[in-house]
Amino acid sequence: QMKPMVGFWVKALVGCTLWVFPNPAVVSDNDSVILRQAPQLLSASYGNAAGSEKSWAIQLIAAGSGKADAHNYVGVLPTAKSAALASVYEPPVAAGGYVSVAVRRAGADPNSDGWMAASFAEPFGGASLGQTWDVRIASDASGPVAVSWDNVANLPQGYEAYLLGGPAGPVNMRRATSLSVNIPSGTSTASMKLALGLPEYLSA
Repeated sequence: QMKPMVGFWVKALVGCTLWVFPNPAVVSDNDSVILRQAPQLLSASYGNAAGSEKSWAIQLIAAGSGKADAHNYVGVLPTAKSAALASVYEPPVAAGGYVSVAVRRAGADPNSDGWMAASFAEPFGGASLGQTWDVRIASDASGPVAVSWDNVANLPQGYEAYLLGGPAGPVNMRRATSLSVNIPSGTSTASMKLALGLPEYLSA
């Protein structure tokens, strides 16, 4: 069921015609399935067990001034095809009053590679012991933005995760659960980096 007055993205892998029927046309006041579409944290689905080196994901959440952006994911899937299919571009922000977080593989061409709401890579291996993503925090609201994460326990054993460039220096995401980011005056964005991988990669 789709909640009224909420935007939705549809990802179609082939050309198609999409029909959306108003059924029911009037939403019942007590229909919690429709009225409460809060995002489910990944830990509720994955549990607290470590994932395999070929399949894991963590969730990034930004919140401030009563608004939140919770549908943001970084992870690994078994093949390049499955990683590409699971990756999703960041949707446009609201016309006014928004908070958002987006990611992009470090080293990507900013002229051709857009910001992503979900960015998945192939498993680390060989010479690649980890991966770094650029992180963009955006808001037009006054006050700090709280950046948090869920499901870090799903990282494979031996893997670590750090947010770099925050106001208090590097943040070990296994030990902390959130940080506060102040958007610089005169801008609408702040930048950080997310480094994931084995200790040899993170210490380089």
